[in-house]
Amino acid sequence: HRNFIIAGCFNITKEAELFSLIKHCSLYKAPLPPTYPVSNPKKYFSGVLYDNSISVSASNVIYESISDHLPIVVDCELRREIR
Repeated sequence: HRNFIIAGCFNITKEAELFSLIKHCSLYKAPLPPTYPVSNPKKYFSGVLYDNSISVSASNVIYESISDHLPIVVDCELRREIR
């Protein structure tokens, strides 16, 4: 069994564009507010997807201007029964 975390800028215009990937790979999406553009975030370009071997306890956006996207942080751990 492999553990999967996919994180990054997906450059999508709608979150629905990820639904096929999420369904096909049995993934979950960490809840995050919009991350783009930094000056007035309204688009959900950045994200974190993960499988059921991973437990996510928190996901947040860091409101700092480091690039054209707001950075994200996700607190996660492997589930005990799958380790």
